[in-house]
Amino acid sequence: MGLRLLVIALLCAVSSQTVTAQYVQEFGEVSFEQWDINTFKNDENAHSIILFDVGESYVDRDIEIIHKRHTRIKILNPEQSDFTEIEIPVYTENSAQRIRRLSAQTINRSADGEVTTIEVDGDQIFTEDSGNYEVTSFTFPALEAGSIIEYSYEMIYKNPAALPDWTFQHSSPILHSEYRVMIPDFLEFRSYKYGLLPYEELTSDDNEEYMNKMRSYANMAPARSGYKFYRTVLKNAAAIRSEPYLTAVINYKNHIKYQLSGYTDNSGFYTSYMNTWKEISEELMDSNNFGKSITTRRSMRKSTEEIIDGIEGDLEKARAIYDYVASKVQWNGRFSFTSTDRADDILEDLSGNSTDKALLLISMLRSADLVADPVLISTRARGRVDWSYPTPYSFNHTLVLLQTDDQLLLLDPVSEIIPFGILNPSSINGSGLLIRDDNAQIVDITPDNLSFVRTTTLLTIDERGHLKATLRSDYQGYDAILHRNIAEDEDQKTYIEEHHLDHAPGSTIIDYEILNIDDTSEPLTVTANVENEQYATVAGDMIYINPFFKDRVAENPFSNPDRKFPVEFNYGSSKQYITTVNVPDGYEVVDIPENTSQQFSERAGFSFIQQVSRNIIQMRMTIVNNEINVGTDRYEELRNYYATMSDFFKQQIVLKKSVDADTPDASAGTDSGPSGN
Repeated sequence: MGLRLLVIALLCAVSSQTVTAQYVQEFGEVSFEQWDINTFKNDENAHSIILFDVGESYVDRDIEIIHKRHTRIKILNPEQSDFTEIEIPVYTENSAQRIRRLSAQTINRSADGEVTTIEVDGDQIFTEDSGNYEVTSFTFPALEAGSIIEYSYEMIYKNPAALPDWTFQHSSPILHSEYRVMIPDFLEFRSYKYGLLPYEELTSDDNEEYMNKMRSYANMAPARSGYKFYRTVLKNAAAIRSEPYLTAVINYKNHIKYQLSGYTDNSGFYTSYMNTWKEISEELMDSNNFGKSITTRRSMRKSTEEIIDGIEGDLEKARAIYDYVASKVQWNGRFSFTSTDRADDILEDLSGNSTDKALLLISMLRSADLVADPVLISTRARGRVDWSYPTPYSFNHTLVLLQTDDQLLLLDPVSEIIPFGILNPSSINGSGLLIRDDNAQIVDITPDNLSFVRTTTLLTIDERGHLKATLRSDYQGYDAILHRNIAEDEDQKTYIEEHHLDHAPGSTIIDYEILNIDDTSEPLTVTANVENEQYATVAGDMIYINPFFKDRVAENPFSNPDRKFPVEFNYGSSKQYITTVNVPDGYEVVDIPENTSQQFSERAGFSFIQQVSRNIIQMRMTIVNNEINVGTDRYEELRNYYATMSDFFKQQIVLKKSVDADTPDASAGTDSGPSGN
């Protein structure tokens, strides 16, 4: 039901404009209709509209892939559009790709209809090295509201198996996206289509014109008896943008991939190129860049023995080895499914990518006679693995599965801030490929550890409304990883100001302390003493104060009334906020948030209880969320639940100066000295 509603929601966003072939035009030719396009139905956030995006790929006489692209975009708001600057990554290792014939221009039309074209000159096109890539970039000149920009280029792929993918949806709506592929019959590809919007249904007559055009290319590779032609079209596609608590947009974006499934050699012999996951795992384990990097040589065993010397128990030995690899071997910031060197060399250099560290951990665990195997994954931002499409390029990271007599544990040694037995939140992406010597199998990767947060706050207010606050927050599990990561990247005082006092502007930090930042076996603890003279509001005899000084849900993260995708929380969490408020002498509580309990489901809800005793207010707020996947069919219910929660956090405590405080003491002015007797 959720998927069906999702498709309907996307279809409702589609423009009612009919886009015909006239919108796909030659470079520089702009029709009157394109100048008149200024809106896209149901998308007031559109800062630009992609008029068309057309790609062609074919095999040339050198048996290389030639990929052509021509894109034209109407700019509605040049200050906000994502397309005023274009970046084209080119994979340059072993000359795998190269770009040529790049053209780009801005086309403007004045109020009296005069059209001006401003080309992007060669000296305005820049190339920058970025690892194994060169990024070609340029900015369109003379942009104004209503400008039309376009660019075209050719990309050459040295490997004929590397037929480029094509993405049909972008951050702006698109009227016409099209990908044409022509392959000589000695190569065979399998296509994989993704996305929620329906593609155009095309007949052979629809395709004939384009097929004949591509067949006429002079540098087309000769076929044995003919060509295979593929044409995929998506029209009037709504923009696809990230939303809160969405794993990756690519999981829902319309796109297509091609995989070489086989080829026929000059003698007519056909060779299948399709692999199974088992075959891929066997190839990886036989590769110098993966399986052969794992070693239990004498030097590795000696280093491992030094680490575990005197430690009893397999689990404690594994923990000591894990802590060593996670903390002593520096991660170079790169995720990869292949290693750069053999594990003993990584141990010597004390540096490597994510898989270097994982394979070193496996080598050391095996050197300690423990059972450990690699698990290949795709991190969350990269999207889920399509298990019907066997390719090692689905992965970009490696975890370690440790097996002891008592349990199975997934280990993620990429960073020292990740505790033993807990995954980096970015690694929780549904499933992975477990590779063992004799088999490969798909395994579930789901969060089996809750994230716990406990915050205690002591608020003391005086009659002027000046506030003193004593704060303590303890983080365990995934939230501890996130906060350790932030605290390490920022100045510690800045970290407290921005992530603990963000709801209390004007606060002055008197002192603070961050405990266990390097000890992941213990909770991360943050304490601070704070003063704030403007947090509370004083109006006559009244003082108004929001008791949720820290960690409140200030805004509904699901403010959008319509959502096209399911809500995907990264992990489950349990948060408890305990607050004590010292009421100033001479004041009484006249209003306070009422005790309440709200449930979204059996696995998610919040509760609040308070108690007033003389001049002390005690409160406890508990928020539990173990409902980590919520379909679009329950989005409105979830949105209302969070609206209720955020509204609750806006409530205030109201204090009023008591009558007794204004009444003079009955003994005032009476001589209380000696009686004179």
